[in-house]
Amino acid sequence: MLIIGFANAFSWLLTSLGAEQLFLNFITSLSNSKIVVLMLLNAALLIVGCFVETNSAVILLTPILVPTMTALGVDPVHLGIIMSVNLLIGILTPPMGMALYIVQGICHAPFEKIVRAVLVPIMCLLAVQLLVTYIPWISLALPALVK
Repeated sequence: MLIIGFANAFSWLLTSLGAEQLFLNFITSLSNSKIVVLMLLNAALLIVGCFVETNSAVILLTPILVPTMTALGVDPVHLGIIMSVNLLIGILTPPMGMALYIVQGICHAPFEKIVRAVLVPIMCLLAVQLLVTYIPWISLALPALVK
C-alpha cells in the first residue's frame, strides 16, 4: 500500500512537471514509426513488469504513456491492453517473478521446477502479446461492441 501511495505521488509529480511532453519528444526523436515505438514499449514494459509490482507500474506509467501514445495514434484502450499483457508476462518472469514465489509458497515445489513449468506459457503469452500489439482489432473488437 505504501508503494502504491508513493507511486501515485511520483506520478502526480511527473505529470505536473510535464514529463509526458519530454517523453513524447524523446520517443519521436528515436522513431516516428508506430511499429518501432510499440516494439520499444513492449520491451520497456516487460522489463518494468519484471521488477515493479503491477499496480504501481500502472499508476506510475499511465499518465506518461497515454498522452504520448495517443499522440502517436494508439487507441487508449489498446494501450491499456498492451500494458496489461506485458505486465502479466513480467510478473511471471524471473528474476522477480512475484507470481512464481506465490506458487512456490502454495505448492512447496522447488523454484527451478516452477520456472521450467512456466516457460511454455510465457512463450504463448509472448505470441499473444505480439498479436495484440500489432493487430489492434483483436483487442478493440469487444470494446467496440459495447459502445
